[in-house]
Amino acid sequence: MAPDQHKRPRRTPLSPEEVANVIAFKKEKERRRLVKLKSSLSYKLQNIFNVGCFFIYCELLFCYFGPCNYQTHYSENVNGIFGQEAKGDGTPILAEVDMSCLHGQTYKFIVDDYVKAPPKLGVFEVGKDFLLAKDIKGSFEGSADTYRIFSASPILFLSIFISVIMLIGIGYNLNENEYSLSGLTIVNSMTLLCVLLM
Repeated sequence: MAPDQHKRPRRTPLSPEEVANVIAFKKEKERRRLVKLKSSLSYKLQNIFNVGCFFIYCELLFCYFGPCNYQTHYSENVNGIFGQEAKGDGTPILAEVDMSCLHGQTYKFIVDDYVKAPPKLGVFEVGKDFLLAKDIKGSFEGSADTYRIFSASPILFLSIFISVIMLIGIGYNLNENEYSLSGLTIVNSMTLLCVLLM
């Protein structure tokens, strides 16, 4: 048996015209796949859902940094937690404030500021977003600033994190691929469910 019998025959390189035909065929195949995907009901519904979720996240962040729906509450009990730091005059930093309402609900404000603890019996405001009515920030007597409500921290973190993922995904046209679009939809579904249950 001759040693040359087991060798693979040399591959003939494609001509420039054949290479151009292969590239054109692949582009046409991709274009048809994209047209078929975009005409499907699943594609339209998933994109509408994902865009809706993105606007909900933006609305939560907008309400945290801007105007929101404030409600007035009356405190029954106030517990201020002071930190280790203090100003030059000896005023300690107020780290957190737990405020119990007359109707039994408790709000924890993350303060981290050199302000006086609010009085035990007083008035305070809680700001909610307009769409989901989630408590996100508030203010109390003795301070002109607004402070984050502790229970809003995971909601705000998820809103920022998933908004960035959505922007990257849309920037790289991941919503034009069936599998990555399904992945974005699943991530948004889980995030929205977490936000609603918090």
